[in-house]
Parts: sequence; structure tokens; C-alpha cells
Amino acid sequence: MVPYERTTVAMTDVITHIRASGYETEVQRAGYILFRTESANGTAGVNQNYTGTQADGSRWPDSLTHYFSGVVEEVENGTGRVRLFLAFNRWEDCVDCLLDRVKARGLYIGAKAIPISHMLVATETDLVRAYTKEWAQGSAAAEPTAGTIEAWQSMYGQAAALFRHGAATGPAPTGGFPDVPNPDDSADALMEREQQQLDQGKQT
Repeated sequence: MVPYERTTVAMTDVITHIRASGYETEVQRAGYILFRTESANGTAGVNQNYTGTQADGSRWPDSLTHYFSGVVEEVENGTGRVRLFLAFNRWEDCVDCLLDRVKARGLYIGAKAIPISHMLVATETDLVRAYTKEWAQGSAAAEPTAGTIEAWQSMYGQAAALFRHGAATGPAPTGGFPDVPNPDDSADALMEREQQQLDQGKQT
């Protein structure tokens, strides 16, 4: 067990790291959206864990264990239960672990989501439905709210501008997102409307 620590990371750094990851574009886009959703845009980390990755569930693949630095106790959002969460050595390790899981579980456009829904992910709406079933709720019957779907569609538009098919890797933009209406002044700024929609979706 390691001491509890709140951590944050700049989204500009996360974007740059994802761009250099070597994963195909749709995996990068989905990983970016999942990271934003789970971490409140990098502001809600616990011991460099920004994805709610738990230690008291099923066994993790041996190929991922080198990323983990220990286990930390935290009260789980939504349930109020004390749960065991994995601590990461660095935020980069958390991102790498996330991208591995997105790829392995088919949580990106062009894949088949497993192991719960076995649905084909062909559109932005399919992507948020697969996330809700496979990651957020763990139930094939779960469905996202209309607000959550709208927020994910908006974030996918930003992801498409940030991670382009065939584009060279490079640092994240510091003056806002290209080709996105009403972009943030920085990648760190919270998308208030999107976050409110996501929060409302978690409460229902």
C-alpha cells in the first residue's frame, strides 16, 4: 500500500505523448477522449492514476505490471465504497496502460468491443456506447445519456483535429485546437459544458 496523493497533468503533455505512442490514429483518438473523461482533463489523478484503474478486480496482464508502483485506497465516485486503485510510477505509464487497454478491448472506431458487448464500433455514438458498456458500467445493457453522447461527439471532433491519419508526430498545440469551433485557449482548460454533461450522465 502506498500513501494517497492527488496528482495532475497538463493535457498538452498528454496529447504530445499520445501522438508519439505509435498506436494507430483511432486508438489515439479514443485514448485521448477516455483520458479526458476519466481524469476531468488531467485534474483528477490519484498517484498518477487518471483512469480509475482498480487493483481489486480481475488480474492484470503481466505485460502491464511494470507500470504499477503499488496500491492506494480511495473512496469510489458514485458508490462511496472504499476501493483499491493502482498507483503508477509516472503519468506516462498511465497513458501507455490506457492505450494498451483501448487497443486490446476494441474501444475505438473500426474495432469490435470486448469482452462484454461484442458490438462493432463504427461511429462516434458507437464509441461512447461501447465505453459505457465496457468501461464505465460493465454491463451490455448500459447506455449513455444524451448529454454524454453530445459531449463525446464534441470531443471526438477535437480528437480528429489533434490526431490526423498519416500526420507526423509532434508537440501538442499551445494556442488552441486546430479546425475546432470555439477552441480552448489551452489544452488544459476544462470544457465546462462537456464536463457538466459527463457529470450529469454519471449521476443518472
